[in-house]
Amino acid sequence: MRRVLSRRFSAAPDVHVADATAEEMRLPSGVAALVVACTAFHWFDAPGFYTEAKRVLAPGGVLAVIRNRRKPLPVLQAFDRYIEEHSAETNDLAQREVRKEPVVRDLAQVPGFMTARSCTYPWSSQLTPNRLIDLYLTRSTLWGVVRRIGLSRVMADLQTICVEQGLEEIPMVIEWETTAKWARRRSE
Repeated sequence: MRRVLSRRFSAAPDVHVADATAEEMRLPSGVAALVVACTAFHWFDAPGFYTEAKRVLAPGGVLAVIRNRRKPLPVLQAFDRYIEEHSAETNDLAQREVRKEPVVRDLAQVPGFMTARSCTYPWSSQLTPNRLIDLYLTRSTLWGVVRRIGLSRVMADLQTICVEQGLEEIPMVIEWETTAKWARRRSE
């Protein structure tokens, strides 16, 4: 992802892509106006991330955590059951989803930040079954299954699920919610 981002912003002098982690950004203290994590928070050590965000943010800077959630559809539920049935690591995706973002109350209690806020935005996209499978192939939970039983089998199984759901190559509407949670760094 970092290589793609670097390529896409290679001509933008104001964009710096750092080879770093959320807990150790390798940026000077107080240089950032915004630190944002998009659908990645669940991979971080939350206390380490908050400490590092506070360090790199200038006073008044914003820490934001953004998360996309799909609204349930039978095909999505079937894909998730498939992952749960075939995964050695993930047997309860619903429980895993709960950990993917902080609660506003928790974000409000992070030392060095002011009151947290949250806003949710509904939107939709149209995906063919093949594009839906491509989207699912970006999920780490599915890659655990791919490593276990192979990409060819996983793709064939997901295509079979689509056929069983009555979906051929007709685009389906996927309803989403994007939730943004943010807090402003205090001036200390």
